[in-house]
Amino acid sequence: MSQGDLGQVIFVISWGFDIPKLAKKLQGYRVIYHAHSTGYGFDLPTALPIVCISRNTMGYWGQRSPHSLLYYLPNHISEDFSDLGLVRDIDVLVQARKSSHYLLKQLIPALQSQCNVKVIDSYVEDLTGIFNRAKVYLYDSAEYWAQQGVSEGFGLQPMEAMAVAVMFFLVSMGALRLSRPWI
Repeated sequence: MSQGDLGQVIFVISWGFDIPKLAKKLQGYRVIYHAHSTGYGFDLPTALPIVCISRNTMGYWGQRSPHSLLYYLPNHISEDFSDLGLVRDIDVLVQARKSSHYLLKQLIPALQSQCNVKVIDSYVEDLTGIFNRAKVYLYDSAEYWAQQGVSEGFGLQPMEAMAVAVMFFLVSMGALRLSRPWI
């Protein structure tokens, strides 16, 4: 793409800690911020529109950048994520990325002696299939987000679990607590 073509594109920036640098570097181009999380502590130029994936994230950016254009556009998951009626032979499913030390080092080993536990720690070709085989999904990313000093907007994994009718348990934090008020 040549420099002249850049005026015809819209840059979507989305990785929290890099947003101030990216916004400054792309000044003069058409840019939107795709906001997933909250608590980063930086301000944005009023001219930078913010697309928020949750109402929680929208509330944060509404307070942080009250004169910016704000849009609500929830994450979309593939229509492949549906209950396929498969045999649920995985008792407990966990994705290692962002999971807490407690979950990975204490709870999972204890559960492995009692039931069939699947820990995803690398790329999976058929994520829908694995979710469809699970009875329970454990999601505990609060420690990860606390270490980053920010809060999660709304995780895709709980949405994927809900879409395939998997019971899920999560740590109540950020917008995720709005997903299932009884948890």
